[in-house]
Amino acid sequence: MRLTYLPLITLAALGLAAPLFAETADGDFSVRGIGAQTCSTLTDAAEEDGSGAIFEYLSAWVAGYATHANRVTSGLHEVMPITDNLVLARVVVALCQANPQALTETVLNSLITSLADAAVPAAAKTVEITNADQTVLIPLPTFILVQQHLVDAGRLPDLPGSIDGQYGPQTRDALIAHQQSAGLTKTGLPDPATLLSMFAKAP
Repeated sequence: MRLTYLPLITLAALGLAAPLFAETADGDFSVRGIGAQTCSTLTDAAEEDGSGAIFEYLSAWVAGYATHANRVTSGLHEVMPITDNLVLARVVVALCQANPQALTETVLNSLITSLADAAVPAAAKTVEITNADQTVLIPLPTFILVQQHLVDAGRLPDLPGSIDGQYGPQTRDALIAHQQSAGLTKTGLPDPATLLSMFAKAP
């Protein structure tokens, strides 16, 4: 199953991140569970699975991986601004489509590292944002960063109140303008593809 709104991004674009966790002096470490599978194995299973079970299984694995990253990463409360684990699993599968030889763990690790600028430094509420028939969940500090990005890009007016953590017509229209410029589906939401287009960078 391909995420139609998420353009395929290679690990070269994200940057092959160094492991977040323990490793030997020569960079070797053990990978457990579905993370040890190649991306081609994962994407083949996702395409063959009509029940969605593979995404449920992967979402449980990415939840554990991200939780441990939160625990061991100093100075951050949440390393991953995509808070819905099932959505995150689908993002991993979409990225795996462009990186079939990589390990699933490598893709998730690279994704977390590349989105470091959108990580959440302290405990914060998650906001639910809806436009038309679609809804996303996003940490409030990350949404404020989205608004700052839109102001910096000239898509939101640089006026008091533009960066207020509130979703309204101006922010929606600014997001649509960004998405159109980036070649994304124009959802008007700070969805995963939009977060990647704004914040993903090579480490």
